[in-house]
Amino acid sequence: MKRISLAITATLLLAGCGEAPTPREADRVEQEAAPQYAPLNITVKDLNEPLTEAEVASFVDLMKSLPGGKPPEFSPVTTGAKVQGLHLDQAMQAWRGAVRDALTVKTLMTGWSPRSQARQILGVRKVSGPALASLMLRMSCTVGMEALGGRRQVAAQRVITDDKIQSIIMVIQRMHKSGEPIADSYWQGLEEAVSLSEYLNILLELPESNQTVIAAYRDELKSILPDQSKMVTPQEKRENSQIVPVRFDDLAPPKPQPKRVRSGQTSR
Repeated sequence: MKRISLAITATLLLAGCGEAPTPREADRVEQEAAPQYAPLNITVKDLNEPLTEAEVASFVDLMKSLPGGKPPEFSPVTTGAKVQGLHLDQAMQAWRGAVRDALTVKTLMTGWSPRSQARQILGVRKVSGPALASLMLRMSCTVGMEALGGRRQVAAQRVITDDKIQSIIMVIQRMHKSGEPIADSYWQGLEEAVSLSEYLNILLELPESNQTVIAAYRDELKSILPDQSKMVTPQEKRENSQIVPVRFDDLAPPKPQPKRVRSGQTSR
Protein backbone atom coordinates (compact mmCIF):
# COMPACT_ATOMS: atom_id res chain seq x y z
CA MET A 1 0.00 0.00 0.00
CA LYS A 2 1.50 3.32 -1.06
CA ARG A 3 -0.76 5.41 1.18
CA ILE A 4 -2.18 4.73 4.58
CA SER A 5 -5.80 5.65 5.09
CA LEU A 6 -6.78 9.29 5.46
CA ALA A 7 -7.78 8.81 9.07
CA ILE A 8 -4.50 7.23 10.16
CA THR A 9 -2.42 9.76 8.25
CA ALA A 10 -4.39 12.63 9.74
CA THR A 11 -3.86 11.31 13.26
CA LEU A 12 -0.09 11.19 12.77
CA LEU A 13 -0.17 14.68 11.28
CA LEU A 14 -2.24 16.01 14.17
CA ALA A 15 0.25 14.50 16.58
CA GLY A 16 3.14 16.04 14.65
CA CYS A 17 1.55 19.31 13.62
CA GLY A 18 4.25 21.71 14.77
CA GLU A 19 5.56 24.26 12.33
CA ALA A 20 9.28 24.84 12.65
CA PRO A 21 10.26 28.52 12.56
CA THR A 22 12.50 29.80 9.81
CA PRO A 23 16.23 29.97 10.63
CA ARG A 24 16.01 33.76 10.96
CA GLU A 25 13.12 33.51 13.43
CA ALA A 26 14.91 30.77 15.35
CA ASP A 27 18.03 32.90 15.67
CA ARG A 28 15.97 35.79 17.03
CA VAL A 29 14.04 33.82 19.64
CA GLU A 30 17.16 32.05 20.86
CA GLN A 31 18.78 35.41 21.53
CA GLU A 32 15.91 36.46 23.77
CA ALA A 33 16.06 35.63 27.45
CA ALA A 34 13.83 32.67 28.19
CA PRO A 35 11.15 33.56 30.75
CA GLN A 36 10.67 31.38 33.80
CA TYR A 37 7.88 28.81 33.60
CA ALA A 38 6.48 26.43 36.18
CA PRO A 39 6.99 22.68 35.72
CA LEU A 40 4.06 20.70 34.30
CA ASN A 41 2.83 17.24 35.21
CA ILE A 42 2.76 15.53 31.80
CA THR A 43 3.81 11.88 31.76
CA VAL A 44 3.85 8.91 29.39
CA LYS A 45 0.58 6.98 29.46
CA ASP A 46 -1.05 4.21 27.45
CA LEU A 47 -3.11 5.30 24.46
CA ASN A 48 -6.37 4.10 26.02
CA GLU A 49 -5.91 5.85 29.37
CA PRO A 50 -8.53 8.58 30.00
CA LEU A 51 -7.62 12.15 29.17
CA THR A 52 -8.01 14.56 32.06
CA GLU A 53 -8.83 18.25 31.97
CA ALA A 54 -5.61 18.89 33.88
CA GLU A 55 -3.58 17.23 31.10
CA VAL A 56 -5.24 19.20 28.30
CA ALA A 57 -4.94 22.43 30.31
CA SER A 58 -1.24 21.70 30.82
CA PHE A 59 -0.85 21.07 27.09
CA VAL A 60 -2.49 24.41 26.23
CA ASP A 61 -0.30 26.14 28.83
CA LEU A 62 2.81 24.49 27.39
CA MET A 63 1.94 25.61 23.85
CA LYS A 64 1.68 29.23 25.05
CA SER A 65 5.27 29.03 26.23
CA LEU A 66 6.70 27.47 23.05
CA PRO A 67 7.89 29.49 20.03
CA GLY A 68 4.99 30.10 17.66
CA GLY A 69 2.53 28.50 20.07
CA LYS A 70 3.01 25.13 18.36
CA PRO A 71 4.53 21.84 19.54
CA PRO A 72 7.95 20.84 18.20
CA GLU A 73 7.47 19.10 14.88
CA PHE A 74 7.32 15.31 14.86
CA SER A 75 8.20 13.62 11.55
CA PRO A 76 7.48 9.93 12.06
CA VAL A 77 8.46 7.42 9.39
CA THR A 78 6.32 4.29 9.28
CA THR A 79 7.28 1.02 7.65
CA GLY A 80 4.86 -1.29 5.94
CA ALA A 81 4.27 -4.80 7.16
CA LYS A 82 6.28 -7.43 5.30
CA VAL A 83 3.78 -10.09 4.27
CA GLN A 84 5.57 -11.89 1.47
CA GLY A 85 5.14 -15.63 1.88
CA LEU A 86 2.61 -15.33 4.70
CA HIS A 87 -0.78 -17.00 4.76
CA LEU A 88 -3.74 -14.66 4.40
CA ASP A 89 -4.67 -14.60 8.08
CA GLN A 90 -1.04 -13.95 9.04
CA ALA A 91 -0.81 -11.09 6.55
CA MET A 92 -3.95 -9.50 7.96
CA GLN A 93 -2.52 -9.75 11.47
CA ALA A 94 0.69 -8.11 10.23
CA TRP A 95 -1.25 -5.23 8.67
CA ARG A 96 -3.19 -4.70 11.88
CA GLY A 97 0.03 -4.78 13.87
CA ALA A 98 1.58 -2.16 11.58
CA VAL A 99 -1.28 0.24 12.33
CA ARG A 100 -0.83 -0.17 16.07
CA ASP A 101 2.93 0.24 15.74
CA ALA A 102 2.40 3.50 13.82
CA LEU A 103 0.36 4.98 16.66
CA THR A 104 3.02 4.62 19.34
CA VAL A 105 5.31 7.00 21.16
CA LYS A 106 8.33 5.14 19.75
CA THR A 107 7.21 5.76 16.16
CA LEU A 108 6.28 9.38 16.79
CA MET A 109 9.70 10.04 18.34
CA THR A 110 11.63 8.83 15.27
CA GLY A 111 13.39 11.78 13.72
CA TRP A 112 12.24 14.17 16.48
CA SER A 113 14.79 16.94 16.93
CA PRO A 114 13.33 20.14 18.43
CA ARG A 115 15.19 23.42 18.15
CA SER A 116 17.26 24.48 21.11
CA GLN A 117 14.73 27.10 22.25
CA ALA A 118 11.90 24.58 22.38
CA ARG A 119 14.16 21.97 23.96
CA GLN A 120 15.16 24.46 26.66
CA ILE A 121 11.55 25.33 27.47
CA LEU A 122 10.55 21.66 27.61
CA GLY A 123 13.41 21.09 30.02
CA VAL A 124 12.36 23.98 32.26
CA ARG A 125 8.78 22.73 32.28
CA LYS A 126 9.92 19.17 33.00
CA VAL A 127 8.19 17.72 29.94
CA SER A 128 10.07 14.97 28.10
CA GLY A 129 9.70 14.27 24.40
CA PRO A 130 8.03 10.88 24.98
CA ALA A 131 5.61 12.42 27.49
CA LEU A 132 4.59 15.12 25.00
CA ALA A 133 4.26 12.55 22.20
CA SER A 134 2.13 10.32 24.43
CA LEU A 135 -0.29 13.11 25.32
CA MET A 136 -0.53 14.32 21.72
CA LEU A 137 -1.31 10.81 20.47
CA ARG A 138 -4.14 10.45 22.98
CA MET A 139 -5.50 13.87 22.08
CA SER A 140 -5.09 13.33 18.33
CA CYS A 141 -6.93 10.01 18.35
CA THR A 142 -9.78 11.66 20.23
CA VAL A 143 -9.87 14.47 17.65
CA GLY A 144 -9.84 11.77 14.97
CA MET A 145 -12.90 10.20 16.60
CA GLU A 146 -14.70 13.54 16.46
CA ALA A 147 -13.69 14.11 12.83
CA LEU A 148 -15.27 10.78 11.89
CA GLY A 149 -18.56 11.74 13.55
CA GLY A 150 -18.17 10.36 17.06
CA ARG A 151 -18.25 6.90 18.62
CA ARG A 152 -21.53 5.78 17.04
CA GLN A 153 -20.38 6.69 13.53
CA VAL A 154 -17.00 5.05 14.09
CA ALA A 155 -18.69 1.83 15.23
CA ALA A 156 -20.95 1.88 12.16
CA GLN A 157 -17.97 2.52 9.89
CA ARG A 158 -16.13 -0.43 11.40
CA VAL A 159 -19.04 -2.74 10.53
CA ILE A 160 -19.05 -1.45 6.95
CA THR A 161 -15.27 -1.82 6.70
CA ASP A 162 -15.28 -5.36 8.09
CA ASP A 163 -17.98 -6.31 5.57
CA LYS A 164 -15.79 -4.88 2.82
CA ILE A 165 -12.87 -6.99 4.04
CA GLN A 166 -14.94 -10.16 3.79
CA SER A 167 -16.16 -9.20 0.32
CA ILE A 168 -12.62 -8.65 -0.95
CA ILE A 169 -11.47 -11.95 0.56
CA MET A 170 -14.32 -13.80 -1.17
CA VAL A 171 -13.37 -12.28 -4.53
CA ILE A 172 -9.69 -13.14 -4.07
CA GLN A 173 -10.55 -16.70 -3.02
CA ARG A 174 -12.78 -17.16 -6.05
CA MET A 175 -10.10 -15.84 -8.40
CA HIS A 176 -7.47 -18.02 -6.77
CA LYS A 177 -9.55 -21.19 -7.10
CA SER A 178 -10.33 -20.46 -10.75
CA GLY A 179 -6.67 -19.83 -11.53
CA GLU A 180 -7.21 -16.18 -12.47
CA PRO A 181 -4.33 -13.76 -11.84
CA ILE A 182 -5.01 -11.55 -8.81
CA ALA A 183 -4.22 -7.91 -9.51
CA ASP A 184 -2.25 -5.85 -7.00
CA SER A 185 -5.27 -3.57 -6.61
CA TYR A 186 -7.10 -6.33 -4.73
CA TRP A 187 -4.23 -6.72 -2.28
CA GLN A 188 -4.00 -2.97 -1.87
CA GLY A 189 -7.73 -2.69 -1.27
CA LEU A 190 -7.58 -5.48 1.31
CA GLU A 191 -4.62 -3.94 3.13
CA GLU A 192 -6.27 -0.52 3.23
CA ALA A 193 -9.54 -1.96 4.53
CA VAL A 194 -7.79 -4.03 7.20
CA SER A 195 -5.68 -1.03 8.25
CA LEU A 196 -8.73 1.21 8.52
CA SER A 197 -10.60 -1.47 10.48
CA GLU A 198 -7.78 -1.66 13.02
CA TYR A 199 -7.60 2.12 13.32
CA LEU A 200 -11.32 2.20 14.06
CA ASN A 201 -10.78 -0.54 16.65
CA ILE A 202 -8.18 1.67 18.33
CA LEU A 203 -10.55 4.64 18.40
CA LEU A 204 -13.29 2.52 19.96
CA GLU A 205 -10.87 1.52 22.73
CA LEU A 206 -10.60 5.17 23.81
CA PRO A 207 -12.59 6.18 26.90
CA GLU A 208 -15.85 7.95 26.06
CA SER A 209 -14.93 10.71 28.52
CA ASN A 210 -12.10 11.84 26.23
CA GLN A 211 -14.48 13.60 23.86
CA THR A 212 -16.01 15.60 26.70
CA VAL A 213 -12.57 16.74 27.84
CA ILE A 214 -11.50 17.77 24.33
CA ALA A 215 -14.81 19.58 23.78
CA ALA A 216 -14.17 21.70 26.88
CA TYR A 217 -10.94 23.01 25.30
CA ARG A 218 -12.03 23.09 21.67
CA ASP A 219 -11.58 26.86 21.28
CA GLU A 220 -8.04 26.80 22.70
CA LEU A 221 -7.06 23.77 20.62
CA LYS A 222 -8.29 25.31 17.35
CA SER A 223 -5.24 27.55 17.22
CA ILE A 224 -2.91 24.62 17.97
CA LEU A 225 -4.27 21.60 16.10
CA PRO A 226 -5.13 21.91 12.39
CA ASP A 227 -8.68 21.46 11.11
CA GLN A 228 -8.71 17.76 10.27
CA SER A 229 -11.77 18.10 8.03
CA LYS A 230 -9.75 20.28 5.63
CA MET A 231 -6.64 18.13 5.57
CA VAL A 232 -5.54 16.34 2.41
CA THR A 233 -3.77 13.01 2.61
CA PRO A 234 -0.09 13.48 1.74
CA GLN A 235 2.12 10.80 0.27
CA GLU A 236 3.01 8.52 3.12
CA LYS A 237 6.60 8.56 4.37
CA ARG A 238 7.12 4.84 4.20
CA GLU A 239 10.17 2.70 3.66
CA ASN A 240 10.19 -0.70 1.95
CA SER A 241 6.55 -0.33 0.89
CA GLN A 242 5.25 -2.75 -1.70
CA ILE A 243 2.26 -4.94 -2.42
CA VAL A 244 3.17 -8.61 -2.55
CA PRO A 245 0.86 -11.61 -2.85
CA VAL A 246 0.35 -13.70 0.25
CA ARG A 247 -0.01 -17.46 0.26
CA PHE A 248 -3.36 -19.14 -0.19
CA ASP A 249 -2.16 -22.68 0.46
CA ASP A 250 -4.44 -22.93 3.48
CA LEU A 251 -7.47 -21.76 1.50
CA ALA A 252 -7.04 -23.66 -1.74
CA PRO A 253 -8.56 -27.15 -1.92
CA PRO A 254 -5.96 -29.94 -1.81
CA LYS A 255 -4.95 -31.31 -5.16
CA PRO A 256 -6.21 -34.89 -5.73
CA GLN A 257 -3.40 -37.43 -5.63
CA PRO A 258 -3.39 -40.17 -8.31
CA LYS A 259 -3.98 -43.66 -6.98
CA ARG A 260 -1.02 -45.95 -7.03
CA VAL A 261 -1.42 -48.95 -9.33
CA ARG A 262 -0.03 -52.23 -8.12
CA SER A 263 2.15 -54.26 -10.39
CA GLY A 264 0.06 -56.33 -12.76
CA GLN A 265 -3.05 -54.12 -12.41
CA THR A 266 -4.37 -51.50 -14.76
CA SER A 267 -5.99 -48.29 -13.67
CA ARG A 268 -9.63 -47.72 -14.50
